[in-house]
Amino acid sequence: MTTRETIQGYFNSLQLKKGWEAFLSDDMTFTSFTSPIKQVRGKGAYLEATKRFYSMITAMEVRNLMVDGDNACAFTRYELQPPGGPAFSSHVAEVFGVRDGKITSLDIYFDSAAVPEEREPPAGPKPFDEPIPVLQCRNNEPAPHGHPCAGVGAGKP
Repeated sequence: MTTRETIQGYFNSLQLKKGWEAFLSDDMTFTSFTSPIKQVRGKGAYLEATKRFYSMITAMEVRNLMVDGDNACAFTRYELQPPGGPAFSSHVAEVFGVRDGKITSLDIYFDSAAVPEEREPPAGPKPFDEPIPVLQCRNNEPAPHGHPCAGVGAGKP
C-alpha cells in the first residue's frame, strides 16, 4: 500500500467512523504542536490521549493532501461538537510518516483562531506594538532577504 493509499484509507475510515485505528502502527509517535507541545508514543497511548477529540467529530473534510515518498501532509477541517458546548470547526495541518502501509508518526498543527476562546487575552503589549528591528549587513546597509549577512547585527528602522 502506498503512502497516499494509506492516508486516504485512514481518512475514508475516519469519515465512516470505523476501522481508522487499523491504519496506525503499534509504535507510532504523535505530536500535537499546541502550547505546551504534547507527545505520546505507541498506538494505545495515542488512542487514549485523543479519544475525546475523536468522539467530538461530527464531520470532516480533507481539503488538500500532498505526498512525498513516505511522508504526507493533509490540510483538514473538522466539525466538532463538545459535550454541553457549542459546535465549532477546526482547521488542522496533519503531517504523517508512513511505513509498510501504517502511520508511524502524526504531527498536528491546529489553527487556534478556529477554536472558541474561553479566557481573556493576555495583558501586555500587542504584537508589533514595538518597531521590528531591521537586519543590517556589515556595511550598515539593510540586508536583503536571503543575503549572507542577514543574520549579522540589528539596526533601527
